[in-house]
Amino acid sequence: MFHSVARDLQLPFAILDCHASHATLRQRIEARSAAGTDVSEADLGVLEHQLAIEVQLSEAERQHVIRLDTETTIDTEALLQKIRAGKP
Repeated sequence: MFHSVARDLQLPFAILDCHASHATLRQRIEARSAAGTDVSEADLGVLEHQLAIEVQLSEAERQHVIRLDTETTIDTEALLQKIRAGKP
């Protein structure tokens, strides 16, 4: 659906597929919880549920994927260039 809208509007389209290890995701939630300033209700139980029901992208969706490893520094300028070029 979104791809069709982007195509009709002649706009670039990409799916950003963000990844981090399960251990890193747990650490991030625990750190936010310990800080006491996180307004999110997403706790470790929510994370475990999300991991259990994770749905894989379809073949059509995978053609538009830019995979991001959120455990490393992301070069946002290079990312923007990929999106603008329409070539994930």
